[in-house]
Amino acid sequence: MQCRACGADVRDSDRFCNACGTSLAPDADATEPAPAATGSATTEPSTETPVEPSMESSTRAPRDGHDTPEPSETGGTAPDQRETTATPETQRRPATPDERAATDRPPPPPAPNLPPPASSDPPGTTMPAAQPYDDADPQVTYELAALAGGDASPSNPDTGRAATHSSTPPDASTGATSAPAVSSAPPPPPNLSSTATTTMGTVGAADSSTTARGSAISATATGQVPATYAPVSTGYDAPDGYDDDRRFRFRLVVVAAIMAAGLAVATGIADIITIETTTDAPLFDIGTWRLNDFGTNNTVAALIAGGLMVLGGLLACFTLRWGGGLAGGAGLALAGWSALVIGQAEIPLAQASAGTNQPQSEQFAVTLTRDTGYWLVVAAGAAGVLVFLLSLSVARRDQGAGLNPWVAALGAAATLVAVAGPVLPQNDATLEDNWTSANAGIDLPTMFFAGRAGQLGVLALTGVIGFLMVRRYGLGLAVGGFSIVAWLALTSLLEQTDRPIGPAVANPGAANYPFPVPAADFDLMPHAATIGGIAVALACAVIATIGVALQRRSDT
Repeated sequence: MQCRACGADVRDSDRFCNACGTSLAPDADATEPAPAATGSATTEPSTETPVEPSMESSTRAPRDGHDTPEPSETGGTAPDQRETTATPETQRRPATPDERAATDRPPPPPAPNLPPPASSDPPGTTMPAAQPYDDADPQVTYELAALAGGDASPSNPDTGRAATHSSTPPDASTGATSAPAVSSAPPPPPNLSSTATTTMGTVGAADSSTTARGSAISATATGQVPATYAPVSTGYDAPDGYDDDRRFRFRLVVVAAIMAAGLAVATGIADIITIETTTDAPLFDIGTWRLNDFGTNNTVAALIAGGLMVLGGLLACFTLRWGGGLAGGAGLALAGWSALVIGQAEIPLAQASAGTNQPQSEQFAVTLTRDTGYWLVVAAGAAGVLVFLLSLSVARRDQGAGLNPWVAALGAAATLVAVAGPVLPQNDATLEDNWTSANAGIDLPTMFFAGRAGQLGVLALTGVIGFLMVRRYGLGLAVGGFSIVAWLALTSLLEQTDRPIGPAVANPGAANYPFPVPAADFDLMPHAATIGGIAVALACAVIATIGVALQRRSDT
């Protein structure tokens, strides 16, 4: 007989063609594995996974000492020359195109479009594959990993769906395919404790929580700073100019204020200048001058300035800005007053020096001494300037609401009027007498004119700038700057003490210019412009202070 595939001659007892390997049985399956070489009559179907034939079995080279069998004339191999090598059970021969067409299985039907399982379905729900793989078993098991709060629908692949493909060989006896095993235990949830999260919520809210490492407590984040949050106070950063924290904070301005106040007090008990001579009939004044000899209201003026400096420095330590301004203004007022006293002290010295140039019948000696009190006055003025400079650290932090601008403008204008009052000439004097001594009868020293200008200049600086700052520090600066000038004007107006002086001593041409005279002998009333300007400026300061108090009360 011949092989129906290749036409080679085969024997009747052969089950397979020795040339091409085609099964000779009419009803045999083309994909049935070849029998073992033992030649047993019955062969059990193999349960091993069939593999593709190896190229080595079909194109294997001849072994040593054996020649390739010659094909017969009919295309076959002689029976005595056939090779009897056993075919392994796991080896599969290639199928012909006709056999593949007859034995190919039809494609599996598409999986039904099933709805996704409800959220209450247990983990491990089995669903048919929507699109099975071509090279794998059509039954695909999807195990849906149940995550906390995740969507387990197959349409959402990002929720932790795990797909496993399992292929089970058919049973040899029944030909049925066993159902794939489905794991009843769900996969472990992802490790949510690997990352620690912090959720900010409103302090005191019922749903606020703290997330620590190893836990995953959810809370609603507001994205806002808690209402009870407050930055650490620096003493000057309250938006309304005040700080609720009134604790004492040491500041250098209080040290400088105490030092300046001590120097101001010392000027009232120390000698200022001393003039001595050997002649019995001097043409100039001799003796020792103290502070009250240049004006009986000078000592109290120094005490007022010193007290305001210390008070303002202490208030600045308690985070009150206007206290720092008060200390700075009083310090500048003390500096202007010191310049005026030094200018007055130079007048007797200049007269004694001029007396030595006059012809005398006899020779004599003159001793001019600037005593300790003179230098204490200079030191007190310098300390006052230092207090002002240190108080500026309070002014630069004044970010609160401003004062009434109309009140501030009126106060600045009144300050200029008060400054111009002592400059106005009286009687036969002229405006030039403010810087020359042509009509004074004596040669006044330059230091005297500089002292008057110094006091009036300080008054203009503290009043105008203080009011126009429209801040609490500026208000304190203006009040402190008017302290000494207001005292001198008040005592000279009311004729208090024996020989008081007014602002800048007096107006040019007045009876007490340039020396203090007894109040009972001359009218010491200052110029009306001086009195009016000081009164209006102080009234504006009082109104502004009341406005500050009302504003703070409304803010709280």
